[in-house]
Amino acid sequence: MKSVLEESFDATVTERHIQGEQFDLVVMKNGDHILIEIAASVRRGILERLDRKKRLYISEVGVVPARMILAVGAINSFSAQALRAAGIDVVEPDDDFYGEE
Repeated sequence: MKSVLEESFDATVTERHIQGEQFDLVVMKNGDHILIEIAASVRRGILERLDRKKRLYISEVGVVPARMILAVGAINSFSAQALRAAGIDVVEPDDDFYGEE
């Protein structure tokens, strides 16, 4: 993921650790910071966890991220809708990819 973003989009991609929290990818392009969280699945409290990580990032770096993206392998539709309503972009597998209809 890192090399694709850097080579194809001329972005700077880093992994960060802030106060014990790992930030999977921080993408910086044209001055914008984009936080990307990668997970196989989500559990209860994901919105609170992502909000906490965003606040930590703002506190440590002093920049409000332009976007926060959750790339997830499995998520129920209720959780995905709640995250999107809170302003978090959710990238999830397409049902058609697995041959489901």
